[in-house]
Parts: sequence; C-alpha cells; structure tokens
Amino acid sequence: MGDILNEKDPPPGDLAVVAPPSYRAKIVSDRVFELRSHPDFRIARRALIISRLAQVISERKVQGGLRRVLLTQAKRLQWLAERRYEGLGGAASVAIEGDEDA
Repeated sequence: MGDILNEKDPPPGDLAVVAPPSYRAKIVSDRVFELRSHPDFRIARRALIISRLAQVISERKVQGGLRRVLLTQAKRLQWLAERRYEGLGGAASVAIEGDEDA
C-alpha cells in the first residue's frame, strides 16, 4: 500500500542514509499475537480507527491531510475485508434466499 498516515507530507530529505539490517521479532505473547492477527479482529480494529478519525474530522476544521489519512485507512479496511471474504469462499459462501440447507 505504501501510503503514509501523516497529516502533513514530510519535508524532502537531502541526507543519504544506509538502512540497517531489518530484524523481526514478536513483542507480545503468543496468545495476544494469535488474537490480534485474526482477520476479523484486524477488520474490527481498522473500522474502529476509521470511526474515531471520522469523529475527529467532524468535530473540527481539518485540512486535506487528515482526510487523506481517512481515505488511506478506508482503502486498508476494504483490502482486509476483500481478503477475508474471498478467503472464506467469496460469492459461493453467500446463501441463496429460500435455500434450506444454508
């Protein structure tokens, strides 16, 4: 996705930096990781973030940057929801009205 979640664009940099090697590690327990990585939890959390952000936008005058953050969050929610829907069978997983086997 690559979009940044800043209200303002960062200033252009003129400093050349060599990135250090990447390290990955879990900083939460296995149980917390299991709960938070579940697709439905991730969707719910993203929706909550969008709701809070929309409330902030509705309560004050905002510039385009905060609205861009809202749009980015909404795109991420759509991506998560589409992945979950397709992962569970997509259209084939939706019952047909009147189908008694559903």
